Amino acid sequence: MKQVVLITLFLIVQLLASAAIAEQTATNSASAFKIRLPDGLYLYQPRTNWQDYFSPLIIVEDGKLINPYALLKKHGKEPFEKKYFQGRQFNVFIGKEPVGKLSNVKLLDRDCDTDEFLLFYSSKGEYEGGRLPVTYERPLSVNLDKYNVFKAVAAPKDIGLPAQKDEFIATEEDRALASAAIKKDLVQPALRRIEKFWKELNQEKIEMIILEEALDSVIALDIDGNGKKDLLGIFTVYGINTKRERFGGGGTSEMLFVLWDTGKVEEVMSDENGWPIFNFVGPIDIDKDGVQELIAQRRVRPTREPYDQGVEINILRHGPLGWENIYKSGTLCTDVH
Repeated sequence: MKQVVLITLFLIVQLLASAAIAEQTATNSASAFKIRLPDGLYLYQPRTNWQDYFSPLIIVEDGKLINPYALLKKHGKEPFEKKYFQGRQFNVFIGKEPVGKLSNVKLLDRDCDTDEFLLFYSSKGEYEGGRLPVTYERPLSVNLDKYNVFKAVAAPKDIGLPAQKDEFIATEEDRALASAAIKKDLVQPALRRIEKFWKELNQEKIEMIILEEALDSVIALDIDGNGKKDLLGIFTVYGINTKRERFGGGGTSEMLFVLWDTGKVEEVMSDENGWPIFNFVGPIDIDKDGVQELIAQRRVRPTREPYDQGVEINILRHGPLGWENIYKSGTLCTDVH
């Protein structure tokens, strides 16, 4: 009898361990959203000047998005490496173009002095293939090209990133159209958010006006799969408090936006927490329906330790209610931009 009880307890522990390794990040109303990427770990290049370093992006298992950083925190590096790296080779893509292979991958962790952050991991492996292009990082660059929009992804198989089409080039006319649409529909709400942020931060009544507004970057691609050019970019509004000195009471609102081929502009995400916020943006067709989901690496500050900074990875899809966040990594302790 005692032996039966022990065996039963052992099986229960094994089942709980299996459930833990399949832990998934909670989603919102998009919970019925079906992931159709091949199962496995997906990696991305967090900086545009790191040639062959990749960081965990997402895990896909049984049609679900799983947070690799939560698994790493719970189980540690060795079990993670054994499950996702041991004996595995990754194909490296830029867009849909395979450019090389990554093998013998090992994780490198980053020191973290706060319990509010998840440890950020990069990985180093043996890369074989064409030299990955080096581009400048924001804010040094003004225009994002196809490489520093989504520089490189290491994946189990072809993950359906959109091929860069020659005819889809962001022209000066496109930039002017995007700026006009944003100024018409998005700038004033952004200014009100800056004002609200400042009021909550300083507990004082203010009057905010626009000091400057800038289209930081824009690229052209077919997001909705209808064969027509859409514009994806980042726009920043700078506001100042008229009751303070010029540089003593200002704030920013950085917006990730899409200008559809119909002329309608939509804000995907925004933040009033400083600049730059959205340091990594890229498209990926997670459900293989021809419509691109967007990935944004967003700079964040934790609640209890506001002077520290980290990043979180968000994946957003355009659904019936507009843009929905279907994945969030949690705050990662890194200064990667």
